[in-house]
Amino acid sequence: MDDAKTITVVTGDDWSGVYIDGLLDREGHSIDCSDMLEIIDSYKCFKNVADYEIDLEYLEDLGSLPYKFEDIPKEKLFK
Repeated sequence: MDDAKTITVVTGDDWSGVYIDGLLDREGHSIDCSDMLEIIDSYKCFKNVADYEIDLEYLEDLGSLPYKFEDIPKEKLFK
């Protein structure tokens, strides 16, 4: 399972992003089922899956999600 990935979904209002092992894979106004199926098909094996809401004011100030998940301050994320 060394190639198992961590997938993290971050959403804020009408904006979503998917991080694979902490790096932004895709973002946009919607991440639909076909996007998620493509991710599952590409990586096959996941060790952890997480879902967060992001502070909207913070997201609006940024304009888009940062490339690295670790660059989002933990106090700006909510389960």
